[in-house]
Amino acid sequence: MKRSVEPHKVLRGWLCVTFVFAFTPAHVTANEDVFQYQIMNGAADPFVTYHDGYYYMTFTQVDRIDIYKSASLADIANGEVTRAFTPPADGWGSQNIWAPKLHHIDGKWYLYYTADDGVDANHHMYVLENTSSDPMSDSWVNKGQIENMPDIFAIDGNTFENDGTRYFVWSTRTDGIMELWMDEMINPWTVRGDPVIISSPTYDWEKVDGAVNEGPAILKRNGRIFMTYSATGCQSEDYAIGLLTAWDTSDLMDPASWEKSPEPVFSKNPENDVYGPGHNSFTTSPDGKEDWMVYHANSRPDAGCSGERGARVQKIEWNEDGTPDFGTPAKVQILVDCIPGRYEAQDAIVHNAKVISYSRNVSCGKHVGYIDFEDSYVEFPYVYAPYSGVYKMTINYAHGMPHASHQVTVNQGETFEVQYPQTGWGNFTDMDIDVQLRRGLNTIRIAKGENFSELNYIAIQEKLPPEGPLKGPLQAKIDRVESLPEEAYTAESWATLQRVLEETEVMLADPDASQQQLDTAFGALTLAVDQLQFDREPSEDGAPKVASMEIAEDAPDRLTLTFDQAIDLDYANGFFLLGTEGPIMITSVNYKLSSENHRLTLNLAREARANERLSLSYDDTVGSVKAEDSEQPLPGFFGKKVHHPFAPKVSPESIRKGVHLLGKEGLIYDRNATHSLKRHMTAVDHFAQQKESEKVIKHLKGFLSLIHHQKDNGLISNVAYIVLKSDAETLLAEWE
Repeated sequence: MKRSVEPHKVLRGWLCVTFVFAFTPAHVTANEDVFQYQIMNGAADPFVTYHDGYYYMTFTQVDRIDIYKSASLADIANGEVTRAFTPPADGWGSQNIWAPKLHHIDGKWYLYYTADDGVDANHHMYVLENTSSDPMSDSWVNKGQIENMPDIFAIDGNTFENDGTRYFVWSTRTDGIMELWMDEMINPWTVRGDPVIISSPTYDWEKVDGAVNEGPAILKRNGRIFMTYSATGCQSEDYAIGLLTAWDTSDLMDPASWEKSPEPVFSKNPENDVYGPGHNSFTTSPDGKEDWMVYHANSRPDAGCSGERGARVQKIEWNEDGTPDFGTPAKVQILVDCIPGRYEAQDAIVHNAKVISYSRNVSCGKHVGYIDFEDSYVEFPYVYAPYSGVYKMTINYAHGMPHASHQVTVNQGETFEVQYPQTGWGNFTDMDIDVQLRRGLNTIRIAKGENFSELNYIAIQEKLPPEGPLKGPLQAKIDRVESLPEEAYTAESWATLQRVLEETEVMLADPDASQQQLDTAFGALTLAVDQLQFDREPSEDGAPKVASMEIAEDAPDRLTLTFDQAIDLDYANGFFLLGTEGPIMITSVNYKLSSENHRLTLNLAREARANERLSLSYDDTVGSVKAEDSEQPLPGFFGKKVHHPFAPKVSPESIRKGVHLLGKEGLIYDRNATHSLKRHMTAVDHFAQQKESEKVIKHLKGFLSLIHHQKDNGLISNVAYIVLKSDAETLLAEWE
């Protein structure tokens, strides 16, 4: 016998209001990324449908309904966006707009959503209609509340069709219990008015923190209708997905037709940092061959019904008996908003403190807390200053103590205390102080002071930058070179580096040095570091090695490292990219692994400029890159040259021009030496145009012998020698 439902009053209860802030993460394009990344941050109750080659997505935004559109579900956060609905200022249906669901029915589009008037008990189901073929068009008409529904609390409405009949299923609260009700539909905005209860929370896992069945989603396959729902309150880390199953030939309005699985089919996975997975929808791969579940989840157990819930995608497998296997929630990478110019606390050296992941109201998704002990500190080792002088340093902090402070030390100098006004825990704000920095790289340590305070980031701002050539990048390069251990390298390669270093220091001290000279010196120092040879090769069996590093040609704000084997990492910290226009910060939490985890793409805080010389270092005491199989860590390296696709291609003509510039800059000391090198390269150019490879190779080898002779006889500088030697060897390798 069907259980009919009579309208009656319900009490306002546990249901949490969800404040959601949509965020567009760093650019992701391939559909293969759809399982690797959280596709939308701050996107509770995600609903996705695929229609005519495009994915359309809606989710809870509380004060509006936006529709996102993209050919790639992985990239939907960066897709087209349109505002489908802005609620009235007050009255029924004006507030707390939850769980919108977009359906294409009989050639028209319908958006079903929940809203109230500011009173939770007045939540009802509403529907919008759009007769256009494109739901992104501005043609939405509000048809009001679903007609003939009981005049009681109703949320999370969804619809499906079976055997010519359309059904509407939703969640209703009676006596503090959330149940799933269902009714047949006369048309897309009207139900018959004779609903039945098809599911009530009966198992313990459905009542961990509130007796709840909500968020129904429908998947029709293999002669059956699979209806998932979410159980217990969203404030609980045990929020999970349950399953109802009915044969598509059964009487769906008979509650006995629906069989409930005794255990959740999809629940938390602390090992993968997944908590409270639920309120899902279903879609397919673009070719229709795979079924995908889109759901929201948190990355920490205490996030609850907050705006931290993000949308994720998991492929559904199918059992031999035709039932779905949802698996366990996989670990995903969460791309977050990182602001250029900030030194993030989680990327620094963290001693006896703790990095806290996926925190609200912080930049780059993480901050450092538990700076609670006498030896607790966060040290920023590579704080860049383009010149020596006073800078404004911003410390972004939060604490809930009556009084709190940190101890600040700059370049191992005198320590001073910074007092912080109370903000409340989690309410991060800025404190500005003045600090004296030297040109190049500086070390800033922030340690425990009075009571307890958490740290998000620091930022450095110039006050009065001087005019003239930019010397900071070369100074930073020299600072890093001077930290290298001499005993690790062969005497010959170390001597070459020292000769180049001495000349670059002279240029740096020269008040009349041009920017071209400084940039040339930067490049020469990078090449000298590249040619360093270990006295004894480190024993690192099984450790990954970097085969290449290059700026992406189509994305100058991406740096791709290719490894000799598959790698794994927690996040991409430990990397330091230095260019001739200053350091380029790497957003450590936004990275991409591809090519079976052999390629690591790093997101840069700014684009690498055309012709900018770049070098990359990696600190293995901070970084987490390791071999996927052996778990051997990536060894640290220093100042390796990065390939730039916009750098001029090496050719006889480019080398000849380089000789001219080096002579003009005074780095080739003898005019006759300059002419001799130009003549030699003119001959190489002639034979190259004639494609006479043997003569090209012969004259290039002669050129290398000539610059070696000129260096030994003091006719050219070590800087000029190493630059010309690198270019000539590159060209020789191409012809050989």
